[in-house]
Amino acid sequence: ILLFDQYGFTKKFLIDMKDQSPGPLYQLYHSALHNFTNYEPVLMRIANLIAFLATLLVLSIFLNSLSNKNHLIISVTLLGLPLIWVISGMALTEMPAILSISISIVLLYHSINSGKGKIFLCFLSSIGGIFLGLAIMGRTQYLVVLFSALFLLLNTQKRAIVLFFILFTLLICAKIFAIWNGLVPPKQQNIYGGINIFYGLLALGYLSIMHILLFKNWFLIKRNQLFILISISILFSLTNEYFKFIQFEPLRGLVSGFGVPLISTAYKFGFIFIITLLSMFYIYSFLKEFIFRFDDKWFLFIHSSVFFVITTAMANSNQFSSRYVVLSLPLMIIAYHDKIKIDYSLVIKSFIGAGLGIFSLLHYYQYI
Repeated sequence: ILLFDQYGFTKKFLIDMKDQSPGPLYQLYHSALHNFTNYEPVLMRIANLIAFLATLLVLSIFLNSLSNKNHLIISVTLLGLPLIWVISGMALTEMPAILSISISIVLLYHSINSGKGKIFLCFLSSIGGIFLGLAIMGRTQYLVVLFSALFLLLNTQKRAIVLFFILFTLLICAKIFAIWNGLVPPKQQNIYGGINIFYGLLALGYLSIMHILLFKNWFLIKRNQLFILISISILFSLTNEYFKFIQFEPLRGLVSGFGVPLISTAYKFGFIFIITLLSMFYIYSFLKEFIFRFDDKWFLFIHSSVFFVITTAMANSNQFSSRYVVLSLPLMIIAYHDKIKIDYSLVIKSFIGAGLGIFSLLHYYQYI
């Protein structure tokens, strides 16, 4: 932010960016609120919280337009997902991008499904493209949404609307990529090099946990198929003990604090087994939904967007963070809102998820 204050939104600023996930949206957002925050960390966290509340409002308005009577409750269920607490409760870079992608997808949906004039709908989709461009400026992972938009081009009647969406997205972010000569700033390119497929596996496992907390009947699987997936997960977990494909362990410090090596070893093996099994569940369910609803081009677009955004975690071979998973959460609500059933089990799971989220946030603040 200090670099942005010094040079403004210039080529010098874009080239010299470092020590943050790529994209100047974070600086643009917080510089717009400078008179409110004065760049004080606590007030910047409040600014992030405002972006989160705005995201909930956008999702609620969208669900209300679909005549969903529980639109407010469903949007607020995001609070029951542990990962969202750290992102929205700290001055991290994801929240402005999450708000932008939420606005973008909602505008695109209405431009495709509204019965208004074509010129207006192309204008609406163009605004949606601008917001997707902003989201990409905040997190380049959202660039994969453009690949998913190819499914929408299969609908010849809506092709012009979708093309305007894609064009205006590229108009916003293409110049920045040209200045960077890549998808990330020059001083960050050594950090994001390489592919680690196992980080994609971790991300899918985390996403599966979010699905379990929110959606009913997502993982419907036959007994023989379950046996196969469990066997694969055990085999991979044993192999990982030797080859160390995945060394990421959440709350490692807390577990090692018990001072019992057997507990640490069991925790590591159990974590890898559960994450692998859950990721297998998700891939199976993803493919099943994809085939079952293949004629619904909008669903294919939003369904594949969730998957592609998640799997971008593979593109950073140096580290894995569950923060990558959070980027897909608004897309997940838009895609699968009809699978959220308001009942006692959802309330219980939401309280558990919120409790874990609060615990993680307090841990980041070093209160725990």
